[in-house]
Amino acid sequence: MDAEELLKRYADGERDFSGIKLTRSKLRGANLKGINLSHATLTEVKLQGASAT
Repeated sequence: MDAEELLKRYADGERDFSGIKLTRSKLRGANLKGINLSHATLTEVKLQGASAT
């Protein structure tokens, strides 16, 4: 999965992204309230300013 797909699915109401593999992605400043990233593999993912609460 890439950041664009994650953000689109999130915008469509999906919140369970447990177990995903996300590599070299930018989610800076993203509002990800309620997202579930348990057991996710995030490699070189930029999350500066992102909010998950």
